[in-house]
Amino acid sequence: MDEDRSKSRRVLITGISGFVGQILQQKFEENGYDVWGISRTDSCNPKVLQANLQNAEQTLQAVEAMPSFSTVIHAAALAHNNKKQQGDSFFDINTSITRNILDAVIVKQPLFIFMSSVSVYGEANRMVPIVVEDELRPASEYGRSKVACEKMLQDSGLAHYHLLRVAPVYDETHSKDIRKRVFFPFQNSLKMILRPAPLYSFCHLVKLSEMVFKLVENQVLESSIIHVTDTHPCNQNELATRFEGIDVIVPLKLIELLYPLTFLVPKSHRYAIQCLYWKLFKSNIYA
Repeated sequence: MDEDRSKSRRVLITGISGFVGQILQQKFEENGYDVWGISRTDSCNPKVLQANLQNAEQTLQAVEAMPSFSTVIHAAALAHNNKKQQGDSFFDINTSITRNILDAVIVKQPLFIFMSSVSVYGEANRMVPIVVEDELRPASEYGRSKVACEKMLQDSGLAHYHLLRVAPVYDETHSKDIRKRVFFPFQNSLKMILRPAPLYSFCHLVKLSEMVFKLVENQVLESSIIHVTDTHPCNQNELATRFEGIDVIVPLKLIELLYPLTFLVPKSHRYAIQCLYWKLFKSNIYA
């Protein structure tokens, strides 16, 4: 019985040393969980096992070195705003990481929580709010990798899982995704004040950790796909007040005149450019 209880309070977090992984570790440890992790980098914490998740053998060895656990939180991935080394693509890296961790834990049948992204949708020509049943048509290699990983999980044979399609994540010291919607490209002084102001969905890091903890603590076993966002979308003009800089009023009517030019872009890049336009100048809200 004691072993069963220990197992139920033990979680494995992949990417535990990353931006999301660290806050998840803190949240679960503060609430009495036995938290283990896998990280590519070496750690002085004996419960954080070093392994390259792109390597199937290393992944399996790390999982087998752990005591029994009930939950896997899969946060390891190469994020779209990070640089990759020469060689494998974002798609190859993220899909191999997910395939290897699924193969390593499938026999244990844990509750599996996967950090996906709203990038699976693509932004161009979307009606808002976007719902989980909407068609997936990502514009980036990162988004395509998340779609492939979702399907991999759904086809894996795991009985209990949650796909969390997370809006752009931020906290008080990580605001890159917010800044993209405030400052003109390639500089940090001129702020766009879009009129009328579009609305954007974001997700504070604390909100994300609370959602994951709730799913585990309440043992929500019915598999689901969930949007994870802040309660209220953000107004672009309000976002601009959070940063120092020079305000430049940008009428969206003027910007809309430029949209037909996107159809002159070669087809191979057109959709990505159109999604970027919609991401910046249209409301992006996820129900």
